[in-house]
Amino acid sequence: LDLSSNRIAEIEEENLQGLISLTHLYLFNNSIYQIDMGTFETTPQLQELHLGRNLLIEVPFALGRLFKLRYLDLSNNQISKTYKFLFNKLPHLQTLNFCKNKLTT
Repeated sequence: LDLSSNRIAEIEEENLQGLISLTHLYLFNNSIYQIDMGTFETTPQLQELHLGRNLLIEVPFALGRLFKLRYLDLSNNQISKTYKFLFNKLPHLQTLNFCKNKLTT
């Protein structure tokens, strides 16, 4: 499902209901600043999530429910902090793109 470049600002829980077979979601180049906690509960098969070029300031907790996720793009956001335990919940994650954010060491 490609919803890129649509000026989307927020992803709410009900926005993805009924998409239980969804494996790829493209939300690139929107204005997303918030993703509700339960948003991905109805997308258990999601393997690729593209959230690059948005306005996220932290890694959304909702990502912790994407147990089959293999690819995650969070590039070109405003992310300044992340939570290690979130990525521990993603056992199949192979690619993580964090470039061009505000992370510091």
